[in-house]
Amino acid sequence: MKPHMLVIIQQILYPLMCHTDEDQDLFENDPVEYIKIKYDVFEDFVSPVNAARQLVFQVASKRKQMLEQAMAFCMSELQNAQLHPRNKDGILHIIGAVAPVLLKKNVYKDQVEMMLVTYVFPEFMSQHGFLRARACWVLKQFAKVEFKSQENLINACNYVKQRILNDSCLPVNVEACCALNELINDEENELNPAVKELIGQNIHQVILKMLNLIRDTENDDVSGVIQRLIYVYEDQISGFAVDIMKHLAETFLSIVKCAEEQEDADVKDDKTITAVGILSTVESILSVMEGKQEIMNELEKIVMPIINAIIQNGMLDFYEELFTLICTLTSKQISEPMWNLLYVIYDIFQNDAADYFTELMPVLHNYVQVDTKSFLADPKRLECVLKMIKQVLDAQIDDDESESHAAKLLEIIVLQCHGQIDNVLPSIVQLVFERLSKEVESTELRTMLLQVVIAALWCNTDLLVQTLDNFSMSHGRSIMLDFINKWFGDIDCFFGIHDRKVCALGLNTLLQLAVNRRAELDQVSTKLLPSLCTVLEDLSKAYENRAREDSDDEYEEADADLDEVYSDEEEENEKKNRAMQDNGKEADEDDDSDLDDFDDDDEFDRTLLENYSTCIDNNDEVDEFVIFKETLQVLQTTQPQFYEQITGSLTPEQCKQIQEFITTANKRQADKESRRLLAAGGYSFNNLQVPSQFNFGAQNVFSHQ
Repeated sequence: MKPHMLVIIQQILYPLMCHTDEDQDLFENDPVEYIKIKYDVFEDFVSPVNAARQLVFQVASKRKQMLEQAMAFCMSELQNAQLHPRNKDGILHIIGAVAPVLLKKNVYKDQVEMMLVTYVFPEFMSQHGFLRARACWVLKQFAKVEFKSQENLINACNYVKQRILNDSCLPVNVEACCALNELINDEENELNPAVKELIGQNIHQVILKMLNLIRDTENDDVSGVIQRLIYVYEDQISGFAVDIMKHLAETFLSIVKCAEEQEDADVKDDKTITAVGILSTVESILSVMEGKQEIMNELEKIVMPIINAIIQNGMLDFYEELFTLICTLTSKQISEPMWNLLYVIYDIFQNDAADYFTELMPVLHNYVQVDTKSFLADPKRLECVLKMIKQVLDAQIDDDESESHAAKLLEIIVLQCHGQIDNVLPSIVQLVFERLSKEVESTELRTMLLQVVIAALWCNTDLLVQTLDNFSMSHGRSIMLDFINKWFGDIDCFFGIHDRKVCALGLNTLLQLAVNRRAELDQVSTKLLPSLCTVLEDLSKAYENRAREDSDDEYEEADADLDEVYSDEEEENEKKNRAMQDNGKEADEDDDSDLDDFDDDDEFDRTLLENYSTCIDNNDEVDEFVIFKETLQVLQTTQPQFYEQITGSLTPEQCKQIQEFITTANKRQADKESRRLLAAGGYSFNNLQVPSQFNFGAQNVFSHQ
């Protein structure tokens, strides 16, 4: 095969990649169908044209001489003045197919710009629509080329803009939109100001044209281009965001109506994909406009018919997007229509949305956290949310993720509604204990359930104790002690900052509670400080890791298609690497060590559920280290006998840890005071307190400074 590869390209692959009679018939007589076929990802699996394109790329990237031979053939064909337009399309097709390889090779990448100017730019003005479309496609493949001439870059962008706005062929319009998407998509560098200005001059017309394209062609790729433009031209788009949203809403409602009437499953699926793209574009506009409340109020009115259509028609395919839209609309404030929507969500949850609780969680979190006062103003709102949570926890389905989210929402309610839900707190605790009494396979679910009770212990100690005492009377044993033993058994299973913070707050509360419940808690009292040491030590590391993450540079994933395409320098490095692989065993040992280090750091990373913030997060009024220090101070002063009991069995290492925690508490208090004084316009060195001392079981004396 190897000696004949060039002949295969010239005589088999090249003809396959040329514009055909069938292509031309669709291009002229049914451009919408032409677009659907060309952009159908499933078509790629059976398309001989795509197979030919992939083979050309693989041959050019893996066989050194084939790239040179293929490019020589292409250049000789392009220089032929008598080359047929359809053959020219095939040649440009081949060149675009090997673009990733050309851009990695020094001998070619410096010539790409001139090749585009000489052979591609003229085709933007071709009398043949398919060649104008091919010019857009080729430019898209080479969008990452570094133009040495600013004029050439501007010309490229201008050609694309003109094909979007002024070309009469729908396939050309769509291909130009996709090319523009790549030209303005530079994640490594800031968008070229001249390019941004050029497109920005006509951004209203460009987006309006794209909206019409979506309506006429139902092409999902164009929706993606609009989404990118929305983020790039955020300030300019705010002036006509309402018009864009109206257009999107009309198109969406029209498409879903047609989809519902369709009996052909494939056609219905195509329309569903397009509708999902429109919903993503709607969400992008809402996200960008999130801080502009007046505009958001208008956008909400336009989006409501979309939301109602999805809910009333039970369109399960759009539920994830539906909840995303509602989440964005409730992220800053919650209007009366949005509050009313909570009851609608509850109704559909009873019927067919229970499987979407994880996707629904951000919405419910907003209802509880964004405007807690209004949430509690109508008892039915809390009742709806609690019933949905109970439905998930009682469902007895193998879905620990949904149950973990339900337990997390319970914890959020307990913390966020602190002191305002005493009437339902016993019911919440009972629900948690009922679930704990059944099999719980997931560590995350078990600790989240425990965390709900821990939060209740910290928020309303007396009520929680009373509730557990009532449970104890009906069960004939100490439910409080059972709970504490389960808690201590999972003390090293609390991850992330929030979970450990709640755990530490609960342990501090338990320290105070143990004084008055000596008979019941005496057997666990000596475990209190060691458990606190474990949690606070892990918290310290988690805070350090979070600070380190915040300062790290962001990394981006490499394009998987380029993994096997090496630059000249990379090929040399690859040869050296292969020569070093004989020492594999030693390298493997080093790799394992690196993985171990990574796992150690990863242990302290943010948990997924931690993304749902509460009133105690980033709140220096609730500082677990300061509370720990103050709790010890009170116990040492007022309960010396109990203090002696809980500190007498501490190891020297634990004593050292506690002293470090006290030092941390002092530093945090000093930092907080500094921020307060700085905000007040000055700093005072007066009233500095002399540190007291802690006696750990009469065996160690440390001063906290």
